[in-house]
Amino acid sequence: MIELVSPTLAFNPYGGKMAKIEASARPFPHRAGNLAKIQYATNWAEDGVEAADRYLNLTRQLFHYMTPFVSKNPRQAFLNYRDLDIGVNRNGKNSYIEGGVYGVKYFKGNYERLVKVKTSVDPQNFFRNEQSIPVYPYIRQQNKTSVSVWDRIMGVDSMLGRSSELCYNLKV
Repeated sequence: MIELVSPTLAFNPYGGKMAKIEASARPFPHRAGNLAKIQYATNWAEDGVEAADRYLNLTRQLFHYMTPFVSKNPRQAFLNYRDLDIGVNRNGKNSYIEGGVYGVKYFKGNYERLVKVKTSVDPQNFFRNEQSIPVYPYIRQQNKTSVSVWDRIMGVDSMLGRSSELCYNLKV
């Protein structure tokens, strides 16, 4: 057993009508087959980095202790309780790849669809934070225009008669 001082473990039950909605029908996919959402929380009144590290590490210990009892491959997460321990997007050239680390945990099979929508609506990724849905990387065109990887996959690039150079290493 693990000895803890401060962390809290809260269960929010799932099921009922929620399980009747297909996981792909909404961005929130954690429906059928999930018994509960587990929240890990810690509160402390002490000041200083040492206190923060101590209490956060206690919470991480509880999180790791629960590993055998929760979803796996990947361990899932709920976006409204952002957890920077499961991944951070630095919005650099690997933004799409970094986003996939936490994106699949938050959105499961809906992640790719959400990236496609984000790329269409906000192609410059203006609205972002350390765990926002990223946009697809862009391909540099010889005529100085850009086409998203999604458009390239769908054939827009060849329809426009452009030659291009892939600027990112992606498994598509």
